[in-house]
Amino acid sequence: MSKLGILYGVSNLPWVSELLVSAASVKTQMPDVRITLSIDEATLNAIPDIIDLGRYFDDIQPYSDEATFRSSKFSALANPHCDRNIFLDTDTYLHYPVYELYETLDRFDIGAMIAPQRLHGKSIEKDFYSFFKPVPSSFPEYNNGVVPFKKSDRYFQFLEQYQSIYAQGVEKADYQMDQPSFRVALYHSDLRLFPLSPEYNFRANIANVVKGKVKIIHGHGHLRTIALLANENEKSIRVLPPRRELLTGKIPSGYLQQGNTSVMEDQLVETWNKLMVSE
Repeated sequence: MSKLGILYGVSNLPWVSELLVSAASVKTQMPDVRITLSIDEATLNAIPDIIDLGRYFDDIQPYSDEATFRSSKFSALANPHCDRNIFLDTDTYLHYPVYELYETLDRFDIGAMIAPQRLHGKSIEKDFYSFFKPVPSSFPEYNNGVVPFKKSDRYFQFLEQYQSIYAQGVEKADYQMDQPSFRVALYHSDLRLFPLSPEYNFRANIANVVKGKVKIIHGHGHLRTIALLANENEKSIRVLPPRRELLTGKIPSGYLQQGNTSVMEDQLVETWNKLMVSE
């Protein structure tokens, strides 16, 4: 059995359809990796019999804990079968193989991409960080919808702190998103972090600056079509605004609407076009 793994966590039936699309894309691009699903028992029992989860997943791990919004993620992260793993949110699509992410774990323990907002306004509004050991403002929040990691004792120590801080944040700050708890636990851990570029976590609902192949699309919508459009000119540095007509998820409120694009995106594209490098 492969020593390379992909992990998913899911709860609630509406997310299962995008989960299957994501898992099918992994099967297509990297058929030799071991795909594991953590799923709450209620959702598992609600899936129609016509859907054969065994076509998509090598391991199915039911769990009964529905204590928090992120129980499915924590269940997945806590039960890796493989030495090297990539956790994926259900709203992801693998357009190319990403074996190099596993190779990077030769030197590092975990990877993640800097969150677009750096520190989310709601985590500040909720005063989340006042309850925990301080973290310098120069160390941002990280999006954790695509997280390569190496199984080790110090990884599990980090995960224990991550879960604990998350639970305290829900109780003390009434905040259920997990990027802030990931940030605090990561900063105070001894894990070696490597940064993911947008090519490996292409947030489809915001503008991205990319070069080369865009390999993992992340967002709610028609992800395969977004992937095809994102890869039309692989050799150039390019600014790719969100394709609203292909998205079903939220566009951040910071974008100023102007027709099908935005003032912010137009300025980005104009600036970067002047710096465009073609090979």
